[in-house]
Amino acid sequence: MRQLKLGSGKNITPELRKFALTLHYYSPSAYLYIRKIFSKALPDISTIRKWYTTINGLPGLTRESFQAISIKVNEMKNIGKQLYGCLIIDEMSIKQHVQWTGSRHQGYVDYGQGGGTDSMDNLPYAKDVFVIMVVGLNTHWKVPIAYYLVNGISAEEKSNIINSCLHQLHETGIIIKTITFDGAANNMSMASLLGANLNYADLKPNFKHPLTEDNVHIVLDPCHMVKLIRNCLGDWGLLFDKNNKPIKWIYFKHLVDMQNVTGLHAATKIRTRHIHYHREKMKVRLATQVFSNSVADALEYCCKDLKNKLFENAEATIEFCRRINNIFDLLNSRNFLSKSPFNKPLSDNFLNLNIFIDESIDYLNGIQCLEKPPINLTKTI
Repeated sequence: MRQLKLGSGKNITPELRKFALTLHYYSPSAYLYIRKIFSKALPDISTIRKWYTTINGLPGLTRESFQAISIKVNEMKNIGKQLYGCLIIDEMSIKQHVQWTGSRHQGYVDYGQGGGTDSMDNLPYAKDVFVIMVVGLNTHWKVPIAYYLVNGISAEEKSNIINSCLHQLHETGIIIKTITFDGAANNMSMASLLGANLNYADLKPNFKHPLTEDNVHIVLDPCHMVKLIRNCLGDWGLLFDKNNKPIKWIYFKHLVDMQNVTGLHAATKIRTRHIHYHREKMKVRLATQVFSNSVADALEYCCKDLKNKLFENAEATIEFCRRINNIFDLLNSRNFLSKSPFNKPLSDNFLNLNIFIDESIDYLNGIQCLEKPPINLTKTI
């Protein structure tokens, strides 16, 4: 290894480049240790980041995206403003397929290291794509900055990629304030490795930026969270609020059955597919249309006005339905002209929203399940 010591202007062999990229991808700390032990025989971290960048749309960090962000930063500076952004990450399943493009095979696991096709013989097929996107917080734009073709990706690998992205974004001048992802267990572990703690007992929903030491705040994807709440109530069937009043999934089923029998719909969008959601778990609207004000109004009408025995003691379920609807509106707010007070971002009712948030946290903390310790929805989801 000492013979590979890099001098000024010396070329790096393809084998050394591939080794350096692979080692840094799996463990940056191990890379720094080996580089130190072998007298800096391996390239500097800044060189690694340049190698990760790509053009032509290949996996890795996309150079053009960072150039576009730099232009946005300069445009904001010209009007005396700082550009702020949010980092969004997600994984998506892709078809396992390998295709020859004329210069290389595509479809194998690829995290941006490049390399020839002779090095891909032993690589597994990619079955997922890990995507990173930046969204402007004080401007209206979004741009994907990187993607990786993977066959499963660990929390440590994700945290390494996030840190690389934060380093590269810092060079453009944008300030990343938040990172958004869904509630998968793998992402929770990634957050812990970054320095956050999403366990409710010792909640710390932020971590330090690797360069500036500023807080980067974590926002769990509201769309995924509302699906988890629906799955929780739908699978368990029965929950209890802090006053031990029942919250029952069966009330939603009774409402759908009544609509089907009478042929009349109480101004709701809930149908049979909303009750039997297991084959369509990924569709957000099937969850948000269950926990909606229109459904809460219909349940309240059946309970209080019609006094239907099937809806006796549905008050707690009605309250749960309304509160989840309002919480989702609050977390999904973006329209200043919305008629809903919970759907207006940074409006005049800011103090009222703070009170609602505190009340909602207390409400969710009190949710319990039958014959088991209290399940904390703010922790579970």
